[in-house]
Amino acid sequence: LRVASLQFLEFLFERFWDVKTEQIGAAVSDVNSLLSQYKSASKRNESTREICKNLASSPRSVVTSCAIKFLVHDGDCSSKASSKQKQPSELYKRGALIPGNPSTILSDEKGFEYILKRYKQILFELQMMEDDFSLLLVVEIIGLIVSVEETGVKDSSAERVLWFALRWAEYFSSREFASSFDSSLAVNSKGVNLREKAQSKWKVEEKQFMSEGIRCRHIRIPFNGILDELEGRGGLLSRKIEQRFRDILGTGRRSFK
Repeated sequence: LRVASLQFLEFLFERFWDVKTEQIGAAVSDVNSLLSQYKSASKRNESTREICKNLASSPRSVVTSCAIKFLVHDGDCSSKASSKQKQPSELYKRGALIPGNPSTILSDEKGFEYILKRYKQILFELQMMEDDFSLLLVVEIIGLIVSVEETGVKDSSAERVLWFALRWAEYFSSREFASSFDSSLAVNSKGVNLREKAQSKWKVEEKQFMSEGIRCRHIRIPFNGILDELEGRGGLLSRKIEQRFRDILGTGRRSFK
């Protein structure tokens, strides 16, 4: 009877993990489908509110991992890595935040603003779902910059990846992004809340103000830890990020090495 009981418990345990694995696999498939729908809808300038609502009701850990891969890497967290060795510029160019087609989206401010307009809503929703989402996303983007720079690849694809990745690193550490969660950060020296003013009407000095690097309690980017990891790594763009983060920290710079 005792042996039969143990065998039954073992069967239940194995069945539990089989079901759990199936549930996770189904959740990954559903989330990937929603992310793909968002990409298509945003391109057609259609409403993405219902898609974001469905993402918010999905398992948080699955959404976070799939979204980061979708935004930075190849767009599908269920896809298997190719056995063929790829250059970093080829491996990462399909991420939604780093568009791969230079004939339609240029590597300039206009191109960045187009992608930002398309993905601003989902970035906001993902941060509201997971407090550490922006932290994880920034670390992933900076890791991408370092990895591409350290390969020494300097073709047009690599340069495009680096340009967009740097621009996103700057955006996620900016007053503009932080003020999405704390509108008081958008109030300039004249007392004007730029969140209440159409972005297309921002003056040059207002754009500069909103692009400033800033620390925000709502977005826990580990500036000190990233600076520790960047020390002696990467190339020119890594140094730019390093300087930006040092400026943001000021006297608050602490090394944990």
